[in-house]
Amino acid sequence: MTAADRLIARFGAARVVGVAPATTLAIGEWPCGTSARTTTIVQVFKDADVKVREHDHIVEAIWGKFVLVCGGTVSALARQSIGDMVKMPELRQLTSMAVAEAILLANAKGLSFGPEYVVEADKLLEDIAVNNPAWRPSLLQDLDAGRPLELDAWSGGAVKIGQELGIPTPVNFALYAGLKPYENGSAQRA
Repeated sequence: MTAADRLIARFGAARVVGVAPATTLAIGEWPCGTSARTTTIVQVFKDADVKVREHDHIVEAIWGKFVLVCGGTVSALARQSIGDMVKMPELRQLTSMAVAEAILLANAKGLSFGPEYVVEADKLLEDIAVNNPAWRPSLLQDLDAGRPLELDAWSGGAVKIGQELGIPTPVNFALYAGLKPYENGSAQRA
């Protein structure tokens, strides 16, 4: 969630575009809009057969991905593929709770994610579970391989943003704390 800010501080806003990684990559001017530059960048990706689209409100697309990632942290903590995770009502509820907290943060940042986004996130999980039940988010893949974890880009990011905004994030904190022992990678996983 802080990549664009760090890049702008180093290279200047005129040299930074926003990118939201997802099934279809979204690219747009930071913080919003499109331009000849983003159209050209998008075309380069299309020419390389990458699923990509130009997005006129890239901050919203990035937050949309972040909200889902917070829910995906549950998969890593439970060490369950998405297909196995959605079969457990408790894990689905925990996922929805993590997503709901991230939505509160997004809205506090001026975006307009409604409560229906929790339902949309749940539907997306269900779609993944049906189409690719063995899918494991990258955080879980890193955990399984004993690699360092990008906790600050997942629920740890929600915790940090919540602290900055004065908004409690107890669910995301619990997910973050549960994975903290593995943050630097570990061959001694439970």
